[in-house]
Amino acid sequence: MDILGALQGLPYHSPKTYGSGRWIQDPDHFPRYAEVFAKIAPHSMLEIGAFTGYSACTAAIACDTLARIEWIDNESGCRDSNKMVVENLREIDPDILVAYWRTKEEATPTLPVDLIHIDADHSYEAVKRDLEWASQLCPRWIIGHDYELPGGGVKDAVLEFLGREPITYPVTYGLYIIPADWAEGYALFGGEPIDFQEDDECDELS
Repeated sequence: MDILGALQGLPYHSPKTYGSGRWIQDPDHFPRYAEVFAKIAPHSMLEIGAFTGYSACTAAIACDTLARIEWIDNESGCRDSNKMVVENLREIDPDILVAYWRTKEEATPTLPVDLIHIDADHSYEAVKRDLEWASQLCPRWIIGHDYELPGGGVKDAVLEFLGREPITYPVTYGLYIIPADWAEGYALFGGEPIDFQEDDECDELS
């Protein structure tokens, strides 16, 4: 699967100020994302922070199972980016169902949702809020970017939310993975299982 070639062919790209060429061409970024998406094989996906849709398009390319992608993005990174995501996704799969909102407060995601991907405001406070909100939707998986970003608040927020280390994957700047079923998560992505008492409540992934 030629992820990099497909992303290069999208009608809309990130503004040059965000280093669009670097992200599209990095073999440790979207091709690695594709591996994660293919392992999870979601039927539905919700993104918190979509920008111009590279990760959503990568999921659509990697997963034959994916029928619906929804996202929340306030367009602070790029004006009219939500419309760009729609057009980019249509280029990959014209039949995929899409919906988007500018804020979590106005969002009405379609449930159940298999996968939530977080890559928005990277401050500690914002990531913590995103994780808490996402967990209330009872997804099978939460994944998020920039776990190893220097100076970011992502790692601290994730560790406090979980109370332990997440599963990680070697995407550029690090991807954290929080499964509803930790045994399944370790089986798919490796790592050393940790002995802990899982909560039966679906909105308590931590």
